[in-house]
Amino acid sequence: MLSGHRSAWRRRGNSRAARIAVPLAIPMALGLTLGIILAVSGGGNTSTIEQSALGGMSKLQWKVDWAMRWHALGVDYETCGKDLTDSLTQSARIVKVLGGRRPEGLIYELFLDEKGEKISKSKGNGLTIEEWLTYGTEESLGFYIYREPKSAKQLHAGVIPRAVDEYWQFRAKIPEQPLEQQLGNPAWHLLRANGYHGGDGDALPVTYGLLLNLAGVLGADAPSHGVRPGDGAGPGGPVAGPGPACAGRGQRLPA
Repeated sequence: MLSGHRSAWRRRGNSRAARIAVPLAIPMALGLTLGIILAVSGGGNTSTIEQSALGGMSKLQWKVDWAMRWHALGVDYETCGKDLTDSLTQSARIVKVLGGRRPEGLIYELFLDEKGEKISKSKGNGLTIEEWLTYGTEESLGFYIYREPKSAKQLHAGVIPRAVDEYWQFRAKIPEQPLEQQLGNPAWHLLRANGYHGGDGDALPVTYGLLLNLAGVLGADAPSHGVRPGDGAGPGGPVAGPGPACAGRGQRLPA
């Protein structure tokens, strides 16, 4: 199956850090030993290489690899972005030839940056999970991903405060909702993703949006104690912020 492709990849070394990818050019052939591939190495020092195709030591071409994983691992459900629709169709044909079937799944819309352009790794205009968790919570990230998967979404630091506040709004509504509405509430599912430990009906005393407004009124030159919740929060006592950072770690809030 590999022989029809222009290149394969050889990995060597036992540890992940020591693995080196080496391009193997055609022609390729199957060796006498089961699972061994013979290939000609590229570069200045041309030589014949024997490479095992077993034990994670080789990589199939993308569409074939997808189909092989479905068949070998018995995948029942697969999601992908709209830009991979054609790959999904071709992989479905390949897995059918192998005697398997295409998994059930969902094709979701693309993520856009603050300018409305498609997020791309090559452009570097995305937002990492670590960057989200600097200003928001895991629950707010899950809430953002869970809702409206078939609608294009903007993904940048500016959407985090709204996601945090909307998650807590949905969470606060759970006790007053009938069961059929609870099942349509993303917060209900997120609270039960790893076993339910309480939290239905909880709400924030101060919203993320309000904290941003207060920080904006104080200005960028305000001392840290002026925007940090917990000290001198007024007659009501200390106020807990909605995110893991907010101003509690002295970090700048997203604009």
